[in-house]
Amino acid sequence: RQAKDEFARFCAALEIQRLARGKLAKNLLIELRQQRDCFMATKIQSIARMRQAVLERKRLWGIYFLQLQHQKATVIQSLARTYAAKMKRRRLAELRRLYLEEQEKDRVASTDRIAATLIQSVYRRHLGKIKCKNRRIEISLHGRLLMYLERFAIDGCMWTFVKSINDDYLRFERTIKNVIHREEKMAKTFVEKVVRARDEDHSSAWNNYHSLKEDSRFIAQSPVMTKLTQTEAKSIHRKTSQG
Repeated sequence: RQAKDEFARFCAALEIQRLARGKLAKNLLIELRQQRDCFMATKIQSIARMRQAVLERKRLWGIYFLQLQHQKATVIQSLARTYAAKMKRRRLAELRRLYLEEQEKDRVASTDRIAATLIQSVYRRHLGKIKCKNRRIEISLHGRLLMYLERFAIDGCMWTFVKSINDDYLRFERTIKNVIHREEKMAKTFVEKVVRARDEDHSSAWNNYHSLKEDSRFIAQSPVMTKLTQTEAKSIHRKTSQG
């Protein structure tokens, strides 16, 4: 009976131990399952977060890459625009240089034309003055000299022209001498005639004066005759004073 009790106690202890170990095993299993679940949840969360981080990283990297592309595109565009502006500035500078050179050429050509026109106008005015002067001299020349000039223009011999002028000049001097001699003779004859006429007028005037003086009453009554007599007396007195 003691053995049965001991065996019963042993069996009860075994059952208790089995139940306790089962309970502990269950608790451990539950704890392990909870740990596994926590681990799996954590793993899933980490994988999800990693996936989300990767997506976020890709999104941020895409944004950064897009910004970098925009920045580099802006730099490239700025460089291209700078190069285009430099080329345009060079083209404009070249066009401006060509335009200024063309303007300078036009100005020089215009200055040359104006200078040529001015020189031509001055030269033509000078030629015109010379022609006018020569024409005036030609108009004022004597007909005989023009005749000799025509001969000289035809013959071209200067000494023949000079000899013709000398002969004409000598002929002119002889003619002048003859005219002066003739005028001297005519003047002498004229003076004698004038003196004779003056003496006659003087004597006739004195005779008239005496006759008119005797007839003073008639002169006093006739103012016209008085005036005429006075005029005649004045003329006689002037001739007398001149003589």
